[in-house]
Amino acid sequence: MKRVFLLLLLVFTAGAYAGVNSWTLTGPEGGQAYGVAFHPDTGVVFAVAGTSLYRSTDGAQSWHELVGRVGGGGGRVLVHPTNPNLVMMSTVNSTYRSDDRGISFGAISTPGALSRLVMLANGSALFATTNVYGGGVYRSPDFGLTWSNVSGALPTDDLIIDLVLDPQAANTLYVLFQTDGLYKSVDGGAWSLVNSLASLGPRKLAIDPGAPAQMLLATVQNGLLTSSDSGAHWAGDGTAPAAAYSWVGYAPTTPTARNGAAVQRSHHSQGGADSKLGLRLAGEISTCLRRSVRPARHGPH
Repeated sequence: MKRVFLLLLLVFTAGAYAGVNSWTLTGPEGGQAYGVAFHPDTGVVFAVAGTSLYRSTDGAQSWHELVGRVGGGGGRVLVHPTNPNLVMMSTVNSTYRSDDRGISFGAISTPGALSRLVMLANGSALFATTNVYGGGVYRSPDFGLTWSNVSGALPTDDLIIDLVLDPQAANTLYVLFQTDGLYKSVDGGAWSLVNSLASLGPRKLAIDPGAPAQMLLATVQNGLLTSSDSGAHWAGDGTAPAAAYSWVGYAPTTPTARNGAAVQRSHHSQGGADSKLGLRLAGEISTCLRRSVRPARHGPH
């Protein structure tokens, strides 16, 4: 049986580091991994792998399946930023909500099969996209109980593959299309093109919570890319392992630490003041979640 897990690996953005990575296998089992979310409760992590949602209470050392065999894959998981009792998980077929800190989940009604979930930092609005060509962007003021369409003039002949909030500018949203590029809205509804991202094969966008002009882009053809001007221009991230990336993000507890994800391997890293947290995706047979810790950097920052 094919098994795909997450790899957690330390990679750094600058400076010289001593030592060699060491690895331990953790899990969870079950198909390609699509999404990860950190809960404010110590050690609690959620991961969507294959067609199931998993929960860990010991910092990803072990996993418990919460929602299994829901079909379709491509799931995402979101923890409410101001009410940790609320957790949402979506797949291409259905959406689930928890009111008890992710211990149990129940299905909810949505405008369609939701593929991306983001929420304003103050918890006042949830945004989501539908997982179909020509699908739109939707807004919910009550964590998924009611929805309104805020797609505006976005392209209607392409697939939305990511939806990201600016961590410091309220109502500023970025929408990433499979072929039509990166779009931005500063009011949650009027959209403008940022970059066409021609032939890059984009899969996931991440914004530095401490410096929103800094971005990371996971791509299939060009590995992990970085931007310092809010997505207008992109260059290769020379510190990242060469791979076809499918997920990237910044660690919530350490703004300067980054998460990255790939189709062939998946890893997570954590380290010094400017460490990079890379959650890359593993797509081979018998791969697994691994954790690596590298010694601290020596010398001036």
